[in-house]
Amino acid sequence: MSDRDQLENWKRSLRRGLDDTTKELDKLKKEFRRERELRDLQIDRLTSWLGEEDMPEDVREDLEESLELLKEKNAEKEERIQWLETSKRSTEFMIRKIEEERRV
Repeated sequence: MSDRDQLENWKRSLRRGLDDTTKELDKLKKEFRRERELRDLQIDRLTSWLGEEDMPEDVREDLEESLELLKEKNAEKEERIQWLETSKRSTEFMIRKIEEERRV
């Protein structure tokens, strides 16, 4: 198999991966936007309630854990979105370079 054929096969594989990445990224962004309002409300309320002094210690600990879990979940989704965006740009770069090589 010639280099040209191998590059073409690689490019096809990259395009399939790019399609999958784009679909996952779009889905995750939609979920993130849809959940953001509720998540922000939950974080605001928990933060506010934790400022109250007349709360049993076990309840305070549970609310603190809930707040941390919400923040972690938020950060994990943001990190995943960033990773997918980087992966998409990298794949697009490789496809572009393969196409440039084929023109030469």
